[in-house]
Amino acid sequence: MKKIINVPQGYSARIVKTTPGINGLYTENFSSCNIVACFSPEKIMLMHVDLKNAHKLSEELQWITDAPRTIIIAYRENHPASASLKNHILKNCLGPVTNDDAFKVKNLSDDTNKFCIFFDDPADNNITAVKLSPTRPENLIRHPQEQQLEAVQKIEQLIGLQTRARTLTSNSKKTNIFDGMAWQIMGPSELEVDITDTATKNEMDRFESNDTLVTITGKLRGLFKKTTTPVILTIDNGGYEDVASYLQGYLNNFDHSLLFKRNVKDLFTCDDHKAITRSDKSFNQRMIKIVEKEGDIFKEAAQEIDDYKHFGNPTEYKTDIILEYKMLVKHYEIGEAYVNLKQDYSQLKEEALGLNREASMSYFANDYKTAAALFLKVIKILTWCSKIDDPHLATAYYNYGQSLDKKQEYKDAESALSISLELREKHTNPKPNDTIIEKTHRDLARCKESLTDKLIDDPHLATGYYNYGQSLDKKQEYKDAESALSISLELREKHTNPKPNDTIIEKTHRDLARCKESLTDKLTETPSNPTQVILAEKPVLLPQYEKHKIACNTETIIKTSAAVATVTAAISAYYCYS
Repeated sequence: MKKIINVPQGYSARIVKTTPGINGLYTENFSSCNIVACFSPEKIMLMHVDLKNAHKLSEELQWITDAPRTIIIAYRENHPASASLKNHILKNCLGPVTNDDAFKVKNLSDDTNKFCIFFDDPADNNITAVKLSPTRPENLIRHPQEQQLEAVQKIEQLIGLQTRARTLTSNSKKTNIFDGMAWQIMGPSELEVDITDTATKNEMDRFESNDTLVTITGKLRGLFKKTTTPVILTIDNGGYEDVASYLQGYLNNFDHSLLFKRNVKDLFTCDDHKAITRSDKSFNQRMIKIVEKEGDIFKEAAQEIDDYKHFGNPTEYKTDIILEYKMLVKHYEIGEAYVNLKQDYSQLKEEALGLNREASMSYFANDYKTAAALFLKVIKILTWCSKIDDPHLATAYYNYGQSLDKKQEYKDAESALSISLELREKHTNPKPNDTIIEKTHRDLARCKESLTDKLIDDPHLATGYYNYGQSLDKKQEYKDAESALSISLELREKHTNPKPNDTIIEKTHRDLARCKESLTDKLTETPSNPTQVILAEKPVLLPQYEKHKIACNTETIIKTSAAVATVTAAISAYYCYS
């Protein structure tokens, strides 16, 4: 099953139709934010936009250059901050747009908080632009450092807000978490709260690592009681506890079981909730004994709470305790999910390395078909669970390219080897030695040469150039016609396999000679004005024929060689690097 990438608040992600093992993007939990999606037949971008990163939206939109583009802006009209952000985006943040771009501005209802966009069928160009659902996709994957990313993003909704409002500084954090190839590397700017400003550092210094959730929530509320700097708060009254939970985790290395125990103990020992009945007092004492135990108490506490809910008498104490306990359970489960994520990714990587060993055995046994299929699985798994600097990812692409090369599938081999080279030269850590990089360069060059050799002898290529030249000749565009017919003749005489019979070659010679004669006659005519001279001597539009530039789809020539415009496109399809 292909996976869907989770995009946290404040971040964006990109995929292409050929991204291995991934076909969609998803985000959730938006109130004051806007969700902006952009898609074309080959690419999708999704951005969870807030006030801090809206200025980076244009850069993300410009990543999609192929037309037609559809841009979707989802917001909440009845939420003033969301509606204001939507207007700001439309006025200031879209960047260059064209008449071919389609816009859809969608007002979301309050009960809609999940947004998914994906390639509906990888074999077609169909895209399900928006899917609104009450549940998360089961095949969701997350950035390996998402817990830290999300914590810092949430914390900075309050911490440092006054500094940014006073100094008018903008967000310098990296926005994109997945670039269409792999998970991006996040640095201190994204993983640590920025306390370079003295005022922000003083705010952070108010909080202790041993603070309870209630204490941190109260301190956060106090940040803005005496401020003289006008700020825009994008969280509601209940949002302080969510930020407090992320801040408590950040201060304690995200030890969710430790924090659950601390906060449960505070819940049952504080003066806010007084047990009155004998049943409530007995339950309260049992919970205090549980939190004094070593290790993770979640399961035992959950069993005690469940028994109390079903057998205890209904009281105000019981109602309040159960309500607050549910919030602590929510925070625990979020932390547990991230622990499980790390374990899952570790297991996936082990699975990928095991498949890599199997693939290598098939490769050395000359079973290149099996090897290629297994190496592709390795790439998919590593794309799900590894960051772009993982050396195994670059190696997997290299091995996949080598297997395809052995199968003489040179175009796909070239693509895989190119990705491997890009990873090794720009991202892999530690960087491979020069010998490995040089070998990757050589293997890529050899693959390109094999691709050229395979395609240059295709009779359809020579025929395509011939038909194109004839069409231009009929239009009296003799200079471009001469160029096309010359290429066709060279292909037919030196490369085409099987070689055309003498009649075809002689006809190509005659048509080329006639075209040259027509060009000479046209150039020797006396022009009536200087413009005619310029037009007669315009440069050749066709790319110069070079052996190493030829690539790709021969069927295009067959289908489109009748008309000049489509023949031009067909021949251009042979030029991957023109």
